[in-house]
Amino acid sequence: MVARRRIGFADAYLVSIPDPEALELRRSADTARRRRNFGLHARLGEPLREWYAALEAVLPSSVRWSFPDEGISARPDATASRYDLVSYDAVIRRLAADRA
Repeated sequence: MVARRRIGFADAYLVSIPDPEALELRRSADTARRRRNFGLHARLGEPLREWYAALEAVLPSSVRWSFPDEGISARPDATASRYDLVSYDAVIRRLAADRA
């Protein structure tokens, strides 16, 4: 899919992955929603951290680990490696190495 330019890397990633305690507090405070899949989504936090850390290692400055207080005033620079298979393979290798 990357080689065929069907999917690729984003120009920037704004990532906020609350810890499990913060998620539970949010869940408890919001009684209007059922949150049937809360447990599954809560367990995805660590794999998502690993994924974005691998992206950050391969594509430096592409990941910001919080939402900017000042907002976003300009579009980020376009990613030159949007469809780069070398970068994609490097992300996958990094994830595999972390599992070994």
